[in-house]
Amino acid sequence: MTSHHILATVDLLHPDTRPLAAASQLARQHRAAMTTLAVLEPVSALFGGLDTIREADFEAEMLSNAREELKTLCRKVKAPVDSAVVELGNKSATIASMARRLKADLIVVGAHGFHGFEYFLGTTATGVLHAAHCNVLGVRSDRSGKYQCLLAALDAESSSIDVLREARALAPGAQLHAIHVMKPLLAGYSSAIADLNQELPVDSIEGRLRGELGERMEQLINQADVGDVTVHIRQGTPSKEIKRLLQELGADLAAMGSGQPAGSGWLIGSTTQNVLHGCDCDALIVRTG
Repeated sequence: MTSHHILATVDLLHPDTRPLAAASQLARQHRAAMTTLAVLEPVSALFGGLDTIREADFEAEMLSNAREELKTLCRKVKAPVDSAVVELGNKSATIASMARRLKADLIVVGAHGFHGFEYFLGTTATGVLHAAHCNVLGVRSDRSGKYQCLLAALDAESSSIDVLREARALAPGAQLHAIHVMKPLLAGYSSAIADLNQELPVDSIEGRLRGELGERMEQLINQADVGDVTVHIRQGTPSKEIKRLLQELGADLAAMGSGQPAGSGWLIGSTTQNVLHGCDCDALIVRTG
């Protein structure tokens, strides 16, 4: 769906204008409202032992300074200044709570460091992903302008329709690629083959499965109604093949489902986690289910 309210988060301990700039650009692109949020730990959590009066004075000064710093960052990227907010609390819980109050449909977070999304899966971002009711965009790249090439990682379930639609809505003019990775057949049936003591026509079986998966991908794409999509059926370890194709395509956006099991809380699936580790482009995690 098209974003109507975007919540951009800023870590004032590691000031980074990239997520703020990306959120501001998307807000203009989608004509969406935008709120910028910075969350500070309460003084009591940082410096225990202060008396109540000193603690209140210190927090008031800290909040005042943080608001000015946040407004300065907003001005740098031409993001709305009036809707910049600083709050005290647990970072991930406060971000998720603010997103619900605003009825935001996209949270934008930053990824720091030099190893792709290792920081993205740190305490705050992981907490946001688990608690958020909406999609989360992790910004890693230094790109400017609209997304040009995106890769959506799909399984064979109907939740992939949501991944395709959300990815297309976020990047309406980009080349859209979709990948499904099938595990080698022998990896799952080697023991059975050994027990049977006979050779199975693995190549023909895998060929038939590849064809059936291709048909299934086309069905999902047609149901998603997202225009032209180039489908890639790969074989191997899902996370490795997805990262390999991201590099081959020079994609600037990866889109994946949250990996939420039916009836559970929002948990990041193992493939999604492994892709995010070492991913050098931006990543959209779509709330599925």
